[in-house]
Amino acid sequence: MTIPRLHMIQPDNHLFPELPDSARVWVHVLGTPLSEVHLAEFDQRLSDLIQSWTSHQRPVKGDYVIADKQIIVVGAFVAEGDISGCGIDKHVRLIDELVTRLDYSRPGPLDVIYRDDDGALRICPRFRFQTEIENRSLVDTTRVVDTTVTDLETARKAGIEREAAATWFADAFQFVRHESAAASSGT
Repeated sequence: MTIPRLHMIQPDNHLFPELPDSARVWVHVLGTPLSEVHLAEFDQRLSDLIQSWTSHQRPVKGDYVIADKQIIVVGAFVAEGDISGCGIDKHVRLIDELVTRLDYSRPGPLDVIYRDDDGALRICPRFRFQTEIENRSLVDTTRVVDTTVTDLETARKAGIEREAAATWFADAFQFVRHESAAASSGT
């Protein structure tokens, strides 16, 4: 299911209403937005997977969203227990295959995904993110994509994209409070 905006991955959302809070969630980010043709292919292939997804012969109830043509969130639930590694691998291999075949990239493990002031998704290495914080270009209210979210309850309540101060980023980086940054810049 493709959505045009990010309301489904921001805090207090209704992401995957057919799945329980205990469902697993995976967040995949692409280096650049999908073209319309490639968006349609991702959408169709993910839809096909969801329809036939199994984990050790047990049906997987799943769903997905593609937000802003660049953030893919997949949710899965197995009624009789946890989804197995093989079940997880099915969706990961599908996304990896599409990314490779269609010539897209994915951020590295030390990259940070955030929104700039214009709402565009940006990806940069942690050291550059830290420099932007030190320059006061990024503050505690900067919206970041938290790819570490793994359960649907957290994805619904806290969101996948939220203010940096409400994520692990607040522990890893010394953000200036939004009001302090505005005051020091004279705005």
